Amino acid sequence: MGFEKELAEVVIYGFVALLLLIGLASVIPYIINLAIRKVFPVTYEIPWILLVISTCSIFLLILLVTFGAIHKMKKQNLIETIRMETM
Repeated sequence: MGFEKELAEVVIYGFVALLLLIGLASVIPYIINLAIRKVFPVTYEIPWILLVISTCSIFLLILLVTFGAIHKMKKQNLIETIRMETM
């Protein structure tokens, strides 16, 4: 039960971080585009395909790292690990 709760927390925190960073990553190029637009007539387009690919890649990476850590923790004996750390 504890590992599933930990996995849910990681997914929620990852999702919140992605939403914040996608917003920031969209605002900064827009501000740069406003400055460039004064010299060159350039339109601003959000790269939706790249945003979807990067979001899916980051979620996949977060899940792989989390599953790897959970798998490693399940293989270890918790009491032996604590005993070895205190020595």
